[in-house]
Amino acid sequence: MFLNLIMLAGIGAAALPLVLHLLSRARFRSVDWGGMMFLADLETKRRSTGKLRAISLLILRMAMIALLAIALARPALIKGGWRGLAGRARVTAVIVLDCSPSMSVEEAGRTRLDAARDVVLQILASLHPGDQVSLLFTGDARRAAELPTTNFQDISARVADAKPNSSAADFADVLVDALNVFDRAESADRQLYIVSDRQATSWRKLAGAFTATWQERLRRASAPLHAYVLPVSSEGGENLAVESLRLIDPPAIKGCGNEAQIAIRNYGPRAVSDIPLTLDCDGKVIAQIVASAPPRGVQTLRIPVTFAAAGPQVLRASIRSTTLSIDDQLDAVIDVIDPIKTLILSGDERAVPAESESHFLQLALAPFHSLAQPKPDPAAVEVRPLEAWDVADIKNFRVIVLADPIEVSPAQLQALEGFVSAGGGLLIAPGALTWTGSFNRTMYRGGAGLSPAAIEPPAADAGTSTTLGKFELSQPLLRSLKNQPPPLRIDRWFNVSARSPASHLLASYSNGAPFLIESTFGRGHVVLMTCPIGAAAGEITRSETYLPLMQSIVRYLGGAEPAQQSVEAGEEIVVTLDAPTTARRATITLPDGARDSAAIISAGQRGEIRFTNTAQPGVYVINVKDPNGEQTLRYVVRPPRDESDLTPMQTAQWKGLIDDLSLDPIDPSAPTLQAQLAQARTGHEIWLPLLGAVLALSVTELAAARFWSSEAAG
Repeated sequence: MFLNLIMLAGIGAAALPLVLHLLSRARFRSVDWGGMMFLADLETKRRSTGKLRAISLLILRMAMIALLAIALARPALIKGGWRGLAGRARVTAVIVLDCSPSMSVEEAGRTRLDAARDVVLQILASLHPGDQVSLLFTGDARRAAELPTTNFQDISARVADAKPNSSAADFADVLVDALNVFDRAESADRQLYIVSDRQATSWRKLAGAFTATWQERLRRASAPLHAYVLPVSSEGGENLAVESLRLIDPPAIKGCGNEAQIAIRNYGPRAVSDIPLTLDCDGKVIAQIVASAPPRGVQTLRIPVTFAAAGPQVLRASIRSTTLSIDDQLDAVIDVIDPIKTLILSGDERAVPAESESHFLQLALAPFHSLAQPKPDPAAVEVRPLEAWDVADIKNFRVIVLADPIEVSPAQLQALEGFVSAGGGLLIAPGALTWTGSFNRTMYRGGAGLSPAAIEPPAADAGTSTTLGKFELSQPLLRSLKNQPPPLRIDRWFNVSARSPASHLLASYSNGAPFLIESTFGRGHVVLMTCPIGAAAGEITRSETYLPLMQSIVRYLGGAEPAQQSVEAGEEIVVTLDAPTTARRATITLPDGARDSAAIISAGQRGEIRFTNTAQPGVYVINVKDPNGEQTLRYVVRPPRDESDLTPMQTAQWKGLIDDLSLDPIDPSAPTLQAQLAQARTGHEIWLPLLGAVLALSVTELAAARFWSSEAAG
């Protein structure tokens, strides 16, 4: 292309030497005289040589003038090939500005976004009047592929107002939006500028399938695209983040101790110590400690917690770091419940309490109540003889324990199945009075019943005892047990003859036989313990393992399946209301205090709320009010985990990726940034080499003319 197209008119001046040559020939007239006949041969040779020399000089002079005119027209070679005689076309530019959380990191006293703003302003300064530009931000959930504008002041104001958002950099989506902008542009000169850091977790998403899609879009485009990337970050990747926060032994029970497990991840190559960590509940500080984290590893901490009241509460773990702040805290909504109402249906209740099948379990689940002490227990326990149980009161309990069941009646079985299907928990512990044939027929039913397994007659009848073996401590039901139990003797135990497909083993005896098996039934859970829960079991009922084990089982069974109460920033919140409502809309309070609303969609008897404005991490309070009452729910939006890892993409991977995407890198830190941007827009100008060629031709013409003149004179 030519940047000064009008100067090409000077090529016409190249004909001037030819015109002068022809005019000079017209001034002379040939006259023959007699003596010339003796010089005819010599004159012919001289004329032939002189004509060749004159033509050579004429070509040199015409080439000098033509090349000079071309050089003054400022020809340029640009990416995508030579554009012939086309002059400078109007440019349509799309600038992609990364506003993801990683751009808030400070380097050399200023944030990455500050540096990016300066780069974007220099890009705008390199544009000319009449050019069009569109500005797109990464992580903008409400981004639209807007039409380009010639109002650079408006674009500059938007750049100045840009702030780091809370969503991960969605380069794939924003680059597709950029192509959509170009598809609607009329200009043939299309330029894309990406101003971002080199965060590996963000850019790595563009490898693979997206690269092929991107190249296909470029091939189908109506005009070539010139794309550039301007990375603004250093090579540093240190950062600390609160990675997870959860209860060790859910559910949380009012007044009962629990433990919060907090994981702190160190993304840097060096160990970090003296990390201030605070754990609070609804703004009230529970603990303040100093933690440390290994290099590129995770430090897991456990902090005792006790909740004084029932209801949903927000637990927050926070640290203070010097890099990224958005991941310095993490919230969790904890549904604190009253003591779990537990019904023990015993098949062997006796006049002497210690001889009853329910005695030790009742002590384990409600130790303070059993000792008449005014302290909170994890469970409120009631005991009924199985044969005298009235199924009508089943709705008052969250967990039912079948202790040494002799035989369950059809009405009782139907009530138990409905109870578990609706989300209740059931613990089955066969004993001395349990008839295995009836148990398998009614409770197992070939794998379709409540029991996770079919059982055989107790092994103790053959005089065989065993000991506790391996427990799967990673399972939620056993998570509160910090260590494997000792090899306690089990005097009476039932072997398993068959298991339902949905069951899984939680613990076993030392001989490999199952001790604890769990399965689901409808919305509820069932646990089968293959030994009695009373004294006949052996050493276990009088050991230190018994109380935490039984409390853990009942906690697990009594904690209704927790609803999904957290999503990542930018994801949709979906809430199902606990009770029917006549309200049409819900009010949502965002973490910064601002308010929004969402429609309540009818979903059966209970309403459903879908909310998409989740850019801010933190706690969202959803309030539904109607004449019948008010429902308040809390939801947590987590910061994007990918943004916590600030490690930049390695140089070789970076070069490979930008080559695959056909991006040309420009170093924004170079003092010649304006020159680089100008060259990116106008291409590589070749006027200077052309002027050199003109000078070379001039010297050649002068030397040839002088040489041939002196030869002719000689």
